Parts: sequence; structure tokens; C-alpha cells
Amino acid sequence: MTPAKAKVIFATHMQAARKRKLTSYELNQLSTARQVLRSHAKPAMNVRKPATFSKLACMYCGGKMEKQVQSTGHIQYRCLSCGRYRKEVRQRNPKDATLIYSQVDCIYATKKQNHICDDECKKNVHRYFHEFSSKPKMYGIPDGTLLIKP
Repeated sequence: MTPAKAKVIFATHMQAARKRKLTSYELNQLSTARQVLRSHAKPAMNVRKPATFSKLACMYCGGKMEKQVQSTGHIQYRCLSCGRYRKEVRQRNPKDATLIYSQVDCIYATKKQNHICDDECKKNVHRYFHEFSSKPKMYGIPDGTLLIKP
């Protein structure tokens, strides 16, 4: 079944399903048409996709960006300094907690959410300063959060 024929069959059978109960033959045709449309919309998992390139990764390697619009409408960027697509610049979160700073001296923080504050809080524009005497360590957690431990 071609994707064009599957589209017509799917549309007519769905319209009929809104008015009456479909026969087993129509249900089989509808199922087949749905599978054809799904496989046509997104390729099989083993199809190699072109490597994508982010603007941030190009800035990281010190290059200039060239925008390329594919025939499918997808936008990709080409790094002119590298002359190629660089997928290896992307980094994933580590599997375990990773030490970021071995000593945290102080933290500056701003409260954005609603909270009860006094005149001093308002005077400092809801900014807080905390100086650590224990000098804890800061870790990066795989989900992207930070952990401060003594």
C-alpha cells in the first residue's frame, strides 16, 4: 500500500467510524493504513540521521555559523572554522555525581518566588549571601542539579 492510498483509506475509514461500527475487513485496512503512514512519517531506527550541530558547540570551538535549510525543511548549521558537522562537542550528564568545586566559600542567591520578607530583605532586593565556614564541596548530579556536601 502506498502512502497516498493509505492516507485516503485512513481518512475515509475514520470518517465512517464516527458514524457507524466498522467491519473486521475495514478495521484491518485501517490498521494497515495506519502502519504505512507511521512508517512513512518516521524512518526505521536503523536509518542513519545526519549529524546535527548546535550554535553553542560552534561557539565553543571558536567558529562562525552557516545556516543550511534542508529540502525537508530542517535547519542545520555548519561550522565554518571546522568545515564539518561536529557531534562530539555535545556532552551528556555524567552517570555519577561529579566534583565541580572542591571548596565552596560563599553563595549569592536571589529569591524570585513569593516569600515573607522583612525590611532588610527588601533593602537588598531579595538577595542573600551565605558564607560557609565548613568549606563544603559542590557536586553535579546526573539530572542537572547541584549538591553541596561537607
